[in-house]
Amino acid sequence: MGLYATAKVVTSAEHYGRANLLQPGNREWTTDEIGIKWLTRLFIPAVDPHRVGTYILLLNGHGSYLTPEFDRICSENKIIPFCMPPHSSHLLQPLDVGVFAPLKRAYGALLNSECGLDSMLLRSRIFLEAYPAARAEAFKASNIQSRLLRLRMMSSSSFQASFKPGILHNYAPKLTAFEYASDPNARGHKPHSLLFIGGLGDGYYTVPYVNDITAGLESGKWTVFAVQLSSSYDGWGLGSLGKDVDEIGKCVEYVRKYKSANASGKAEEPEPGKIVIMGHSTGSQDVLHYLYSQNPGTGATALRPPVDGAILQSPVSDREAIMNIIKSGNDHDSPEELTEIYNKLVSLAKSQKTVGGMDALMPLWMMGKVFVPAAVTATRFLSLASPDSPDAPTEDDLFSSDLTDARLQETFGMISSGGLLKKSLLVLPGGADEYSAPWLDKEKQLERWKAATVKGSSDPDIWDTNSGIVVGATHSPSGPDQSQAREDLVSRVKAFLANIER
Repeated sequence: MGLYATAKVVTSAEHYGRANLLQPGNREWTTDEIGIKWLTRLFIPAVDPHRVGTYILLLNGHGSYLTPEFDRICSENKIIPFCMPPHSSHLLQPLDVGVFAPLKRAYGALLNSECGLDSMLLRSRIFLEAYPAARAEAFKASNIQSRLLRLRMMSSSSFQASFKPGILHNYAPKLTAFEYASDPNARGHKPHSLLFIGGLGDGYYTVPYVNDITAGLESGKWTVFAVQLSSSYDGWGLGSLGKDVDEIGKCVEYVRKYKSANASGKAEEPEPGKIVIMGHSTGSQDVLHYLYSQNPGTGATALRPPVDGAILQSPVSDREAIMNIIKSGNDHDSPEELTEIYNKLVSLAKSQKTVGGMDALMPLWMMGKVFVPAAVTATRFLSLASPDSPDAPTEDDLFSSDLTDARLQETFGMISSGGLLKKSLLVLPGGADEYSAPWLDKEKQLERWKAATVKGSSDPDIWDTNSGIVVGATHSPSGPDQSQAREDLVSRVKAFLANIER
């Protein structure tokens, strides 16, 4: 049974006055006849005015589409029907399933409230009127972004095999850095170094736009190093910011000596080499922690050396990302169920940080529900989730939108007095960063970071003028649709490095 806009009730026994936009079927989805009508009366007329060549029509595998008549009509109209295997939606359509699961829950809740527990009768008007309300509740930007976030974190479908020539440096025991190759004839004229630090799960060649930066610096005096830390790839759950910055300091020291030795054999007077550290995503937390935290840090083996410049690219809050995942729910768990799992994780992490004198690991299945399925210690989980923020933020909670001005003064505001930044800071959030909180006012947050940084320094130029939101940029801009965002990103980085050279 259905209801058309004219308030005419339509049943399967009534075959007149039916609009094409609303058709009764003999089951929960559609029929062979309705499928052909949809193709000929709706789809083909809709695409013909915009036709350029042959169309591929993706079908979800229901038997009502797999008829000779349907296939013939597609062939005559230059349409290739591509049918996905039945019962494969959870594998082939994760975003579809993930977004419609909250809709299903919201729709069911509304209908239950309208119907009442003492009634088995649901009027057709209520059935249809409840859907738009449920859709508005479920199809929120936060839900869609949350599903996209989880898909990006778990998917490797965009991988393309390739290679990049360069030099692999062993800067410390079991730690390496990859120097992207440049013109051998110009190597002596490249005294400056950009050290790139990735985010959670990153390692060599996992952030595509680094290739764009390398290409953009080819004709200049800079070489790019990708820094591998013990927390790279899947090691982030066993690490800490303190350990990361200790290792970054070792790499900075190594690269400085390496470039100095490389230039000593040149006929001309060697130009003093500049070093800039650039963090992507959680790598930005490493960079900020490097600049403002105690030097040397607890358990560090040596003082961290100063750097000439620093870049924060796509700095986002892991805490708010986790909260957004929980708030949105998924195709298997409601927000209430995820909240319960999260609370259990927090309680477990606080009550049992160690087992047998070693860091305790959080249950893998629980981590997979609220973040990603990875080996994570109780200490690192609490640092990333920062459950007592904003009152008592942990060391990883540096970029949350609800941090107080006083807290920002303890982090951004301490960069200058830390003495580890010789010149300036460049901050580049992505305008379309899918990991950032949907409610975030990026412009306002950037201004707060700038105000705290400048307030803590006697040099107003400590905040580089090239800082700003990269319009349209996703968390890690890649692919043809992000070409303009990458160009903007590379342009800002090049301009910043030119300022560092002066």
